[in-house]
Amino acid sequence: MSLGETSAETVKIMDYFYPLSEEAEWTYIQQTDEGLDASKVKCTPGRPITAFAIQNGKLIAVSKRVAWLSHFGGNFQDGNIKIRNNPQWYEYYGTGDQYTIFGADNSTTNTYFRFAPEVAFPEKFQIPQASSITTRLFGTEGQKGPVTTITASLIEKQSVTVPAGTFTDCLHFRFTTSFKGGPTSSSEEWWAKGVGIVKTKTSSDDGKVNLGKLYSFKTIYNPTLDFVQTKGDFGYVYVLSSYPMVTRTFHVKNKGKANVPGLTISISGSRAFTTEATVGTWLAPGESAAIDVTFSTTVRSLHRAVLKVAAQDNPANSVELHIHGTGT
Repeated sequence: MSLGETSAETVKIMDYFYPLSEEAEWTYIQQTDEGLDASKVKCTPGRPITAFAIQNGKLIAVSKRVAWLSHFGGNFQDGNIKIRNNPQWYEYYGTGDQYTIFGADNSTTNTYFRFAPEVAFPEKFQIPQASSITTRLFGTEGQKGPVTTITASLIEKQSVTVPAGTFTDCLHFRFTTSFKGGPTSSSEEWWAKGVGIVKTKTSSDDGKVNLGKLYSFKTIYNPTLDFVQTKGDFGYVYVLSSYPMVTRTFHVKNKGKANVPGLTISISGSRAFTTEATVGTWLAPGESAAIDVTFSTTVRSLHRAVLKVAAQDNPANSVELHIHGTGT
């Protein structure tokens, strides 16, 4: 590397796409020429589909266990979101280290297709970088469709503010899909680490622009955060000693299969318990964060409090530990 040059940043793009190993929901508000619409995306991991592969020049059906993204339509009126009960279409993605697209089914437009081979982009991208994958469309009954080229262009990192909050260091992508002998379409997406798509931009042939913005995101099932310790006893503090305090370290662990992009830490109850850690950093699956809590008092009595740790992107993903200590 010559003087003055800087190396391009490299990112694992699946860290920024939807956490496909989690059962979760994302709600969006779309700005269109007709006004505001709403939609929901629901992820159901680990479900099988019939996909296709090409072996020795022949198309064969194979069973794949993938993540289903169900897309629901809805409307947004007077500040209220109403989502329809039945999904309009499904998209199928691999849950490995690569951003992999298997196909989609859309009952509204009677479109049912699979890619053969599946579209699998590199695990890591530099900023900026473009990658093109050429494949072929097939109907779910094996009908042959056009040769298709999908290009993913990672343009930059950006901070994005949407109704769900401000997300720093989002990956800004431009996707282009070209059908041999047919049309070309393009769209832009902003992906936030540990959350997924937070903003979209699509343009129609007549130049109309539609913007989609993330309104809310939540995991559906059990919280993934948990304390390693189960006891919060600080014991005794002698109020007449030179240093009437004791500090304990608690560890909270991410037991889920998706990243937790940040932590919010709080203590309620007795003011004798304090912590300097009010926010925590990124927790990958299996990782733990250390939280120091100090018990200090000059009052001879039993003191009780609750230490709470919550995921910044989803307050429902939280865990509490009851702590207590005695001044004597």
